[in-house]
Amino acid sequence: YNQLKAANVDGTREIIKLACHGTLTPLHYTSTLSVLPPTPLPGESKIYEQADLSDYPVPAGGYNRSKWVAEQLIAQVRDRNLPTTIYRPGPISGHSETGIFNRNDFLYRLMQGYIQSGMAPNGETPLDLLPVDYAAKSIVYLSQQPETIGKAFHLIHPNHASSNLLFEACQAAGYTIQLVPYATWYQKLQNIAQDDPAHPLYPLVALFSSRQTTTNEPAQTPPEIPFDTTQTYTYLKDAPFDLPPRDQTLFNTYVKAMT
Repeated sequence: YNQLKAANVDGTREIIKLACHGTLTPLHYTSTLSVLPPTPLPGESKIYEQADLSDYPVPAGGYNRSKWVAEQLIAQVRDRNLPTTIYRPGPISGHSETGIFNRNDFLYRLMQGYIQSGMAPNGETPLDLLPVDYAAKSIVYLSQQPETIGKAFHLIHPNHASSNLLFEACQAAGYTIQLVPYATWYQKLQNIAQDDPAHPLYPLVALFSSRQTTTNEPAQTPPEIPFDTTQTYTYLKDAPFDLPPRDQTLFNTYVKAMT
Protein backbone atom coordinates (compact mmCIF):
# COMPACT_ATOMS: atom_id res chain seq x y z
CA TYR A 1 0.00 0.00 0.00
CA ASN A 2 2.79 2.41 0.90
CA GLN A 3 4.37 1.92 -2.53
CA LEU A 4 1.11 2.65 -4.37
CA LYS A 5 -0.46 5.34 -2.19
CA ALA A 6 1.26 8.25 -3.96
CA ALA A 7 -0.04 7.23 -7.39
CA ASN A 8 -3.45 5.78 -6.58
CA VAL A 9 -4.57 7.78 -3.54
CA ASP A 10 -2.66 11.05 -3.60
CA GLY A 11 -2.98 11.24 -7.39
CA THR A 12 -6.75 10.82 -7.11
CA ARG A 13 -6.85 13.58 -4.49
CA GLU A 14 -5.06 15.95 -6.89
CA ILE A 15 -7.50 15.15 -9.70
CA ILE A 16 -10.37 15.88 -7.31
CA LYS A 17 -8.82 19.28 -6.51
CA LEU A 18 -8.57 20.04 -10.23
CA ALA A 19 -12.20 19.01 -10.83
CA CYS A 20 -13.34 21.26 -7.97
CA HIS A 21 -11.32 24.29 -9.08
CA GLY A 22 -13.66 27.01 -10.29
CA THR A 23 -16.65 25.52 -12.10
CA LEU A 24 -17.21 21.89 -11.06
CA THR A 25 -15.97 19.54 -13.77
CA PRO A 26 -17.40 15.98 -14.04
CA LEU A 27 -14.87 13.44 -12.82
CA HIS A 28 -14.59 9.98 -14.42
CA TYR A 29 -12.68 7.52 -12.25
CA THR A 30 -11.35 4.12 -13.31
CA SER A 31 -11.36 1.87 -10.27
CA THR A 32 -11.22 -1.95 -10.26
CA LEU A 33 -13.51 -4.82 -9.34
CA SER A 34 -10.82 -5.78 -6.82
CA VAL A 35 -12.20 -3.16 -4.43
CA LEU A 36 -15.08 -5.60 -3.94
CA PRO A 37 -15.01 -9.15 -2.54
CA PRO A 38 -14.86 -12.10 -4.97
CA THR A 39 -18.23 -13.43 -3.78
CA PRO A 40 -21.49 -11.75 -2.76
CA LEU A 41 -22.35 -11.28 0.89
CA PRO A 42 -24.49 -13.97 2.57
CA GLY A 43 -28.06 -13.68 1.36
CA GLU A 44 -27.09 -11.78 -1.80
CA SER A 45 -26.95 -13.31 -5.29
CA LYS A 46 -24.87 -10.56 -6.92
CA ILE A 47 -22.65 -7.59 -6.14
CA TYR A 48 -24.50 -4.75 -7.80
CA GLU A 49 -22.99 -1.80 -9.61
CA GLN A 50 -24.40 0.75 -7.19
CA ALA A 51 -23.01 -1.18 -4.23
CA ASP A 52 -21.75 0.94 -1.34
CA LEU A 53 -18.15 -0.02 -0.56
CA SER A 54 -18.79 0.57 3.13
CA ASP A 55 -21.10 -2.47 3.10
CA TYR A 56 -18.18 -4.75 2.21
CA PRO A 57 -14.93 -5.66 3.95
CA VAL A 58 -11.75 -3.81 3.06
CA PRO A 59 -9.94 -5.88 0.41
CA ALA A 60 -6.58 -7.54 0.98
CA GLY A 61 -3.46 -6.50 -0.91
CA GLY A 62 -1.76 -3.14 -1.33
CA TYR A 63 -3.04 -2.42 -4.84
CA ASN A 64 -6.64 -3.34 -3.99
CA ARG A 65 -6.57 -1.24 -0.82
CA SER A 66 -5.08 1.78 -2.55
CA LYS A 67 -7.86 1.68 -5.15
CA TRP A 68 -10.44 1.13 -2.38
CA VAL A 69 -9.26 4.25 -0.52
CA ALA A 70 -9.23 6.26 -3.76
CA GLU A 71 -12.77 5.20 -4.61
CA GLN A 72 -13.86 6.22 -1.11
CA LEU A 73 -12.50 9.70 -1.88
CA ILE A 74 -14.57 9.74 -5.07
CA ALA A 75 -17.66 8.73 -3.10
CA GLN A 76 -17.09 11.57 -0.62
CA VAL A 77 -16.91 14.28 -3.28
CA ARG A 78 -19.88 12.72 -5.10
CA ASP A 79 -21.87 13.13 -1.89
CA ARG A 80 -20.74 16.79 -1.88
CA ASN A 81 -22.26 17.29 -5.36
CA LEU A 82 -19.24 16.81 -7.62
CA PRO A 83 -20.51 14.93 -10.72
CA THR A 84 -18.67 11.60 -10.77
CA THR A 85 -18.78 8.32 -12.67
CA ILE A 86 -16.95 5.17 -11.59
CA TYR A 87 -15.76 2.37 -13.87
CA ARG A 88 -14.70 -0.94 -12.29
CA PRO A 89 -12.90 -3.15 -14.81
CA GLY A 90 -12.28 -6.81 -14.14
CA PRO A 91 -9.53 -8.86 -15.82
CA ILE A 92 -8.45 -7.17 -19.07
CA SER A 93 -7.12 -9.32 -21.90
CA GLY A 94 -5.30 -8.49 -25.12
CA HIS A 95 -6.57 -6.51 -28.09
CA SER A 96 -9.23 -8.50 -29.92
CA GLU A 97 -7.78 -7.70 -33.36
CA THR A 98 -4.01 -7.44 -32.85
CA GLY A 99 -3.71 -9.80 -29.88
CA ILE A 100 -1.29 -7.40 -28.15
CA PHE A 101 -1.25 -8.06 -24.39
CA ASN A 102 0.20 -6.53 -21.26
CA ARG A 103 3.15 -8.90 -20.93
CA ASN A 104 2.93 -8.89 -17.13
CA ASP A 105 -0.75 -9.79 -17.14
CA PHE A 106 -1.78 -12.95 -15.27
CA LEU A 107 -3.48 -14.57 -18.26
CA TYR A 108 -0.61 -13.69 -20.60
CA ARG A 109 1.94 -15.27 -18.27
CA LEU A 110 -0.28 -18.31 -17.76
CA MET A 111 -0.61 -18.82 -21.51
CA GLN A 112 3.13 -18.37 -22.01
CA GLY A 113 3.78 -20.77 -19.17
CA TYR A 114 1.60 -23.47 -20.68
CA ILE A 115 3.39 -23.11 -24.01
CA GLN A 116 6.92 -22.97 -22.58
CA SER A 117 6.47 -25.88 -20.17
CA GLY A 118 4.37 -27.96 -22.58
CA MET A 119 1.93 -28.88 -19.85
CA ALA A 120 -1.22 -27.64 -18.12
CA PRO A 121 -3.39 -28.95 -15.30
CA ASN A 122 -6.08 -31.38 -16.38
CA GLY A 123 -9.67 -30.17 -16.16
CA GLU A 124 -11.53 -27.23 -17.60
CA THR A 125 -10.78 -23.87 -15.98
CA PRO A 126 -13.09 -20.87 -16.45
CA LEU A 127 -11.24 -17.76 -17.63
CA ASP A 128 -12.40 -14.18 -17.05
CA LEU A 129 -11.25 -11.77 -19.72
CA LEU A 130 -12.45 -8.64 -21.49
CA PRO A 131 -10.47 -7.44 -24.54
CA VAL A 132 -8.69 -4.17 -23.84
CA ASP A 133 -10.01 -2.43 -26.97
CA TYR A 134 -13.60 -3.13 -25.95
CA ALA A 135 -12.96 -1.99 -22.36
CA ALA A 136 -11.37 1.26 -23.54
CA LYS A 137 -14.11 2.06 -26.05
CA SER A 138 -16.74 1.27 -23.43
CA ILE A 139 -15.31 3.73 -20.91
CA VAL A 140 -15.09 6.47 -23.55
CA TYR A 141 -18.64 5.80 -24.76
CA LEU A 142 -20.13 5.70 -21.25
CA SER A 143 -18.29 8.89 -20.29
CA GLN A 144 -20.01 10.71 -23.16
CA GLN A 145 -23.54 9.83 -22.00
CA PRO A 146 -24.85 12.56 -19.66
CA GLU A 147 -27.20 10.14 -17.90
CA THR A 148 -24.28 8.02 -16.60
CA ILE A 149 -23.19 10.74 -14.16
CA GLY A 150 -23.43 9.50 -10.58
CA LYS A 151 -23.40 5.84 -11.56
CA ALA A 152 -20.88 3.00 -11.37
CA PHE A 153 -20.22 0.38 -14.05
CA HIS A 154 -18.80 -3.12 -13.86
CA LEU A 155 -16.64 -3.75 -16.93
CA ILE A 156 -16.42 -7.52 -17.01
CA HIS A 157 -17.55 -10.06 -19.57
CA PRO A 158 -20.90 -11.51 -18.45
CA ASN A 159 -19.74 -15.07 -19.18
CA HIS A 160 -16.64 -17.17 -18.56
CA ALA A 161 -14.44 -18.47 -21.37
CA SER A 162 -13.24 -22.07 -21.30
CA SER A 163 -9.55 -22.89 -20.94
CA ASN A 164 -10.16 -25.54 -23.62
CA LEU A 165 -10.23 -22.72 -26.17
CA LEU A 166 -6.69 -21.80 -25.13
CA PHE A 167 -5.42 -25.37 -25.45
CA GLU A 168 -7.05 -25.74 -28.86
CA ALA A 169 -5.49 -22.46 -30.03
CA CYS A 170 -2.06 -23.68 -28.92
CA GLN A 171 -2.53 -26.93 -30.81
CA ALA A 172 -3.66 -25.03 -33.91
CA ALA A 173 -0.44 -22.99 -33.70
CA GLY A 174 1.65 -26.16 -33.57
CA TYR A 175 2.24 -26.31 -29.81
CA THR A 176 1.63 -29.51 -27.90
CA ILE A 177 0.34 -29.05 -24.37
CA GLN A 178 0.03 -32.18 -22.28
CA LEU A 179 -2.80 -32.16 -19.74
CA VAL A 180 -1.49 -33.65 -16.50
CA PRO A 181 -2.90 -34.19 -12.99
CA TYR A 182 -2.93 -31.01 -10.94
CA ALA A 183 -0.39 -32.44 -8.46
CA THR A 184 2.07 -33.02 -11.32
CA TRP A 185 1.61 -29.51 -12.63
CA TYR A 186 1.94 -27.99 -9.16
CA GLN A 187 5.21 -29.83 -8.66
CA LYS A 188 6.40 -28.23 -11.89
CA LEU A 189 5.51 -24.83 -10.39
CA GLN A 190 7.56 -25.65 -7.30
CA ASN A 191 10.54 -26.52 -9.45
CA ILE A 192 10.15 -23.22 -11.32
CA ALA A 193 9.98 -21.33 -8.01
CA GLN A 194 13.30 -22.82 -6.90
CA ASP A 195 15.31 -22.87 -10.11
CA ASP A 196 13.86 -20.67 -12.87
CA PRO A 197 13.05 -17.03 -11.99
CA ALA A 198 13.00 -16.14 -15.71
CA HIS A 199 10.10 -18.51 -16.39
CA PRO A 200 6.79 -16.72 -17.20
CA LEU A 201 5.05 -18.69 -14.43
CA TYR A 202 7.59 -17.67 -11.76
CA PRO A 203 5.65 -14.57 -10.52
CA LEU A 204 2.43 -16.61 -10.36
CA VAL A 205 3.60 -19.51 -8.18
CA ALA A 206 2.28 -18.03 -4.93
CA LEU A 207 -1.19 -17.59 -6.46
CA PHE A 208 -1.79 -21.32 -6.79
CA SER A 209 -2.71 -23.73 -4.02
CA SER A 210 -0.99 -27.06 -3.45
CA ARG A 211 -4.41 -28.62 -3.84
CA GLN A 212 -6.55 -28.39 -6.95
CA THR A 213 -9.55 -26.11 -6.47
CA THR A 214 -11.42 -27.15 -9.60
CA THR A 215 -12.88 -30.52 -10.42
CA ASN A 216 -11.93 -32.76 -13.31
CA GLU A 217 -15.44 -34.10 -13.65
CA PRO A 218 -17.05 -33.34 -17.02
CA ALA A 219 -20.09 -31.17 -17.59
CA GLN A 220 -19.55 -29.03 -14.52
CA THR A 221 -21.21 -25.63 -14.63
CA PRO A 222 -18.65 -22.81 -14.23
CA PRO A 223 -19.24 -20.59 -11.21
CA GLU A 224 -21.52 -17.68 -11.95
CA ILE A 225 -19.94 -14.27 -12.40
CA PRO A 226 -20.56 -12.60 -8.99
CA PHE A 227 -20.66 -9.04 -10.35
CA ASP A 228 -23.88 -7.67 -11.80
CA THR A 229 -23.43 -5.99 -15.19
CA THR A 230 -27.06 -5.17 -16.01
CA GLN A 231 -26.58 -1.41 -15.87
CA THR A 232 -23.36 -1.51 -17.89
CA TYR A 233 -24.72 -3.50 -20.80
CA THR A 234 -28.01 -1.61 -20.76
CA TYR A 235 -26.12 1.62 -21.42
CA LEU A 236 -23.83 -0.07 -23.97
CA LYS A 237 -26.58 -1.69 -26.03
CA ASP A 238 -26.70 1.25 -28.46
CA ALA A 239 -22.91 1.71 -28.64
CA PRO A 240 -21.45 1.67 -32.19
CA PHE A 241 -19.29 -1.38 -31.38
CA ASP A 242 -19.99 -4.93 -30.25
CA LEU A 243 -18.66 -7.12 -27.48
CA PRO A 244 -16.01 -9.32 -29.14
CA PRO A 245 -16.99 -13.00 -29.00
CA ARG A 246 -14.75 -15.08 -26.76
CA ASP A 247 -14.37 -17.86 -29.27
CA GLN A 248 -11.62 -19.89 -30.90
CA THR A 249 -10.78 -17.00 -33.24
CA LEU A 250 -9.98 -14.71 -30.30
CA PHE A 251 -7.68 -17.23 -28.66
CA ASN A 252 -6.01 -17.98 -31.98
CA THR A 253 -5.29 -14.24 -32.26
CA TYR A 254 -3.80 -14.17 -28.76
CA VAL A 255 -1.56 -17.19 -29.25
CA LYS A 256 -0.35 -15.96 -32.64
CA ALA A 257 0.55 -12.54 -31.21
CA MET A 258 2.49 -13.93 -28.25
CA THR A 259 4.50 -16.47 -30.23
